[in-house]
Amino acid sequence: MYSAVNVKPKDGANCEDAYFLHKLAVGVSDGVGGWSNYGITAANFSESLMENCKKVIEQTLKPDSSSNKVNSSSIQDSILFDVDAECNVSDDSKTSEVCHDSRILTMDPVCVISRAFKQVEDSGSATAIICMLKKDELICTNIGDSGFKLIRFDENNQPFILMESEEQQHDFNTPYQLCKLPTVKCVQEKLIQSGLSEIQAQGVISKFKTLAFCQDEPETAKLYQTRIQEGDLLILGSDGLFDNLFTSEILDTIRTTIKDRGKEVSAREIASAIADRAYRRSISSSESSPFSIKYGNFIKAKLSVFLIKSN
Repeated sequence: MYSAVNVKPKDGANCEDAYFLHKLAVGVSDGVGGWSNYGITAANFSESLMENCKKVIEQTLKPDSSSNKVNSSSIQDSILFDVDAECNVSDDSKTSEVCHDSRILTMDPVCVISRAFKQVEDSGSATAIICMLKKDELICTNIGDSGFKLIRFDENNQPFILMESEEQQHDFNTPYQLCKLPTVKCVQEKLIQSGLSEIQAQGVISKFKTLAFCQDEPETAKLYQTRIQEGDLLILGSDGLFDNLFTSEILDTIRTTIKDRGKEVSAREIASAIADRAYRRSISSSESSPFSIKYGNFIKAKLSVFLIKSN
C-alpha cells in the first residue's frame, strides 16, 4: 500500500520533511533544521532531493522507441497499490494494468539518490530513504535515520516486522546526511535578508566558518532487499516517527486501526493513525520514547567517561 499524510510539525516549529510517491517507488527525506541559524531554509534541500528522485525515476522509465516494455501482472499479484491521485493511479488500481519498463529491473536506488543529489541546487543537508518495486522484490536504501518498516500479517492477521532499516549515526543525534554547503557570501546574503545587520551577520559567519559538517556520499547508503507478497504493508518515515514511537506501538496502531475499520481499511487511514500517535507523543512531557531512552543512554555513557577520567 502506498499513501501519504501531511506532516504535523510541533506548534511553532517549521517542517523540513519531504516525500515523493511514484507507482513503483516512494521516498522520504528529513532536512536538517539547524540551517535556519544561517539563513538557509532547511526544507528546500529535502524537497528538492525528493523531487529530483522522482524525476530521475520518471526519466529512466520514460517510454521511447528503443525500449521494450513488459506487461508484468506479477506486480499487481504481489502488492496492493493504494496510491494518492497525485501519483496518477486510479482508485481502481487493483484491476489496472501496471507496465514494467525493462529498465526498472536494473535501476539501483542508490544511483537514483546519487543522480538526484547531484541535481540539487539548494544549500543544506538531509537524510533520505527510497524504496522501489522490482517485480515481486522490494529494494530499499537509506542514509541516516529516516527509515522504513516492512510489515507482514500472519495467519491470524497479526502484523509483524519482516524487514526494517537500521539508523546510520556518526554520533548521538548526528545521522549520516547528504549535504551541499553554501558559500560564505551566500550565508551573509541570507542573514542580511532575514533582517540581521552586517555586524550581526559577521558574528554568525565567524561561527559558521568553525563548524564541521557531515558530508556523506550517496554510496554510504545501506541496501535492503526482500520478496514481497499481497497484503504487505510498507511504512516510511523520518525520525519524527521513529524517535517517538516504539516498534511495538506502531504494530499496535496498525492492529487497532484494522480492527476498528475492517478489511476495507486504506493505507491513508493507517498512515494517519500512526502519524497522529507519533505527533501526540512528540508533544507529551510525561511519556518515554525511543529518543528519550537513547538520550538517557547517551548521558550515562558520557557520565561514565567523565567518572573514569576523573578517577
